[in-house]
Amino acid sequence: MKNKNREIYNAASSMKQSVLRFAGHVGKGLTKPQQSFIVDMLYGMMVSQDVKLTKIGAALKEESKLKYTEERLRRNANDFNNGDIMADNYVKKVVKKTRKDTLLLVDGGDISKPYGSNFEGLCEVRDGSTGKIGKGFPTVGIIALTDDKLPVPVYENIYSYKKDFVSENHETFKALDFADKHFSKDNIRVFDRGYDSNIITEKLLDSKVKFIVRANDVRTVIHNGEKINILKLANKFKGKYKLDFENQKGKKSHCEISMTPIALPKFPGQVFNLVICKGFSNEPMMLITNVFDDDNSICKSIVKCYLLRWKIEEFYRFKKQTFNFEDIRVMNLKAMNNINLLLNILIGFLSMKSTESKDKPIIVALINQVKRIYNAKNVLYTVCAGLSIVFAIANTGLNPPPVFIPDFLQLCLY
Repeated sequence: MKNKNREIYNAASSMKQSVLRFAGHVGKGLTKPQQSFIVDMLYGMMVSQDVKLTKIGAALKEESKLKYTEERLRRNANDFNNGDIMADNYVKKVVKKTRKDTLLLVDGGDISKPYGSNFEGLCEVRDGSTGKIGKGFPTVGIIALTDDKLPVPVYENIYSYKKDFVSENHETFKALDFADKHFSKDNIRVFDRGYDSNIITEKLLDSKVKFIVRANDVRTVIHNGEKINILKLANKFKGKYKLDFENQKGKKSHCEISMTPIALPKFPGQVFNLVICKGFSNEPMMLITNVFDDDNSICKSIVKCYLLRWKIEEFYRFKKQTFNFEDIRVMNLKAMNNINLLLNILIGFLSMKSTESKDKPIIVALINQVKRIYNAKNVLYTVCAGLSIVFAIANTGLNPPPVFIPDFLQLCLY
C-alpha cells in the first residue's frame, strides 16, 4: 500500500512539474500575467479534464472564491491576443520531435451546440457524429503523428459562416500556410476526398509539398494521353500488390493495390501517381499523389499513409469525450479559439510525453491506476483516466506540491 501511494504521489508531482515546464516553453516572450494564464489553463485542464472555466478554476484550488478565479480566467481568455506567439512556440517543440517521414493529417471538424443561442457567430453545421445539420461551428485542423501513432495537434481554427467568413478553401489555405511555415516540404500532407479540388491541388503544387488526396469518383484524369473518368480507369486494374488491413473497429480487409501515372486536365504538364486500392470498400479507393519512387511497391506505403488519416477523426473524438470539448461555454469566437489552442497544446504535451522513453515509468504508473476490461487502442484515453485518479488522490492544487502521506500516521512521530 505504501509503495502504491508513493507511486501515485510521484506520478502527480512529476506530471505537475512537467506541464509547468512545458507551459514555460510555450509562454516564452509573453508577459507574466499571460504566462500565468497559460499555466493555470494547462494545469487546470489536465487535472479537471474539462474546458469549462468553473471546472478548471476548481482544479487550481486557490484560496480565493471560485467565482473570482472563474472571472479572471474568463477575462484572460477574452483578452488574450498573442495566440500566434504561443502557437509558434508550441509548434517549435513539436517540430523537434518530428522526422522526415512524419505525416501531417488535414481534416475539418465541428463543434455541435444544439441548445446554444447567444454564442457569437453561431451557425448551421453538419454534426460529424450524427450526420445531421444543427447549430454549431466548423473547424479545420492539422495533426502530426508521433512514432507511436499518437496525435499531436499542429493547427486548428474555429470559425463561423456568419462572421468574417471568406470560404472554406480560405480556411484550409490558412492551415496549410501555417504547416508550410514550420514543417518540411517532405512531410506528406494527407487529405480526404472533401479536399479533392483543383484549387487545393494548385495550392499544394505552388507550395512544392508532398501530398496524398483521396479522389472523388467523378473526377476526370488523363491516362496515356486520353481523358477518362477516374473510376472507370480504376476498374481496369486488378491489383498487383497485396495488403491486409485492420481498421479502428477491428474489421479486417484484404486489399489489392495498383499504381499508374496520370495527369489532371487542369495541370496537363504535371505527372501524378494514381494509387488504386480494391477491397477496402465496395468501390475502389483512389489516391492521387505526387510521391514517387523507383520501386512501385511504394504504392503499399502510400495506402498505409492514407489509412492513418482516421487518426485525426479519432483526435476530434478524443477531445470531445475526454475533455467535454463541445461543452465549452465562452460566448465569443476569440475566447473559444484561445481555449481550444491551450487544449490542443495540452494534448500535444501528453502525446509527446507518452512517446518519450525517459518518461515511460511515469506513463506506466498512470496506466497502472486504471482498471479496464478492454485496453484502449489510443493510450491517451488510459493516460488521462490515470491522471484523473492520481490527482483525485493527491488532492493538490497548482501552488502546493503533492506531499507523500505514509500509510500509518504514527510513523510521523519518528
